[in-house]
Amino acid sequence: MDETVNHNLERRAQALGEVAKEKAQEFKTTAEIKAKEISVAAQEKAQEFKTVATEKAEDIKVKACNIHETGEEYIKENPTKAVLIAAGIGFVLGALICSAKD
Repeated sequence: MDETVNHNLERRAQALGEVAKEKAQEFKTTAEIKAKEISVAAQEKAQEFKTVATEKAEDIKVKACNIHETGEEYIKENPTKAVLIAAGIGFVLGALICSAKD
């Protein structure tokens, strides 16, 4: 009878091992699928961020060009005032730099 019990226990242990292997494979497959889904979602978000950043950079470039053009127009219309403003800014910056050295 001991042999029958041992044989039954061995079969059950073997069956349990097989079930464990199957569950481990299912878990691995599910994990791989989820990892791929996360990877795809991350790539989509990265592309979305890149698109938004590119659009914002283009907006900033356009605004900078507009400011530059406006500045040029102001200088052409008010050359004396522009030179005096530039000289004043240069004087203030020079004074700040010299005082920082002392």
